[in-house]
Amino acid sequence: MKPLEQALHDYLRVRRSCGYQLQEPEVLLGHFVTFLQAEGAPYITTELALRWATQPAKAQPFRWAQRLGMVRRFAIWLIAAEPRTEIPAADLLPHRQRRKPPYIYREEEIERLLRQTQQLHSPKGLRAYTYTTLFGLLMVTGMRLGEALGLDRGDMVLDLGILHIRRGKYGRNCPASS
Repeated sequence: MKPLEQALHDYLRVRRSCGYQLQEPEVLLGHFVTFLQAEGAPYITTELALRWATQPAKAQPFRWAQRLGMVRRFAIWLIAAEPRTEIPAADLLPHRQRRKPPYIYREEEIERLLRQTQQLHSPKGLRAYTYTTLFGLLMVTGMRLGEALGLDRGDMVLDLGILHIRRGKYGRNCPASS
């Protein structure tokens, strides 16, 4: 294994031991290391990090900033083992993703949506029940879609009105009372 590949492997192992999952960073930093090797670079330079982070050219600027941030965190860790490593400045690609403000449905809209789900057709006749139940659950609990889809029968204590959410945001496990 080449030095940068080994360094990335060690970096991911250490960060995961601290509880991080790092699925996307593993893939992207693997591409970055491959990029460095193709450039013949034995260590990280700001110029190469910036050039890699701003690919593809049509990507959103916040995505470039995310990519550079991943490289920056790796470089901060790597500089202890490779002193020639350059750490890209935090303000090189300052951009945040702008999210649309959430839309809060009015009661009449919720009722209309649930009436529409009751009209859905399916070969086995379960689609209408499934979507009506799912949307109703999301609306009354405030759960995220992934949390609702991750529920199993054992996650519910109906007589106490408790749902146990095993796959919450950022991997959190939490009980939710109704």
